[in-house]
Amino acid sequence: MTSFSVADRIDPSDIQRILRRCVLTSEGCWRWTGADNGSGYGVTFLSAPRRRRYVHRVLFQACIGPIPDGLEIHHICHDPDRCSPQKATDCPHRRCVNPIHLAAVTRRENNLAGGTWNRAHAEGRDCGFDGCKTCTYAGRRAAS
Repeated sequence: MTSFSVADRIDPSDIQRILRRCVLTSEGCWRWTGADNGSGYGVTFLSAPRRRRYVHRVLFQACIGPIPDGLEIHHICHDPDRCSPQKATDCPHRRCVNPIHLAAVTRRENNLAGGTWNRAHAEGRDCGFDGCKTCTYAGRRAAS
């Protein structure tokens, strides 16, 4: 069984509204210019059911298909060697909603591609951030 998919119920007017809020970048990303969730990922409300949804997930499901259980959406346009903002929330690729820039992957695959603290955690390394409870509890550093 696959997770809930909006693809069967999405109103074409919702897709048109979403696309009007996108700007094409030189990298081919469709940059969402609407609201975000505070972590940089675009969010919108669909006509029905009236719930907040991640825009990249909506377009993935509408254009590619359902997201299989246990998988999450990865932005394949994100290159941690070229994109290393001060804060992860400033990464412009989080606002990319182009379906061909998205892939359904496992959490581990997504974390390994991330290039920041989550990559270090996925590789079993200390992430380097002071006060990281994950590293402290995993025994990678002494408790402060």
